[in-house]
Amino acid sequence: MHLFRFLLKKEKVKDKAKIVFITNEYELGDFGMAGAHIKKGGYITHTKTFTESLFAERNVSWIKRAHIYKVESNKAYYETLYGSTHEIEFDFAMLIPQ
Repeated sequence: MHLFRFLLKKEKVKDKAKIVFITNEYELGDFGMAGAHIKKGGYITHTKTFTESLFAERNVSWIKRAHIYKVESNKAYYETLYGSTHEIEFDFAMLIPQ
């Protein structure tokens, strides 16, 4: 995601891009192990809070508890943990296997 943001900034189109992170994690920052705690500067922060703050600072939206089940040329279909289905349109997408 960092490289993508760098390229958007380099091409001077970052303000025109909407970045959405879709994850099957129950909460952001779970990392497949119910999260962790980060200790820095005398503070202890859960990775959920840290990740959400990092994404918010960088204008990255997120959809959690969901998985992509179908991709078309400019549209991805996803289903949530609760069984509802949705679609999201895109110009560029990157799917990373688990």
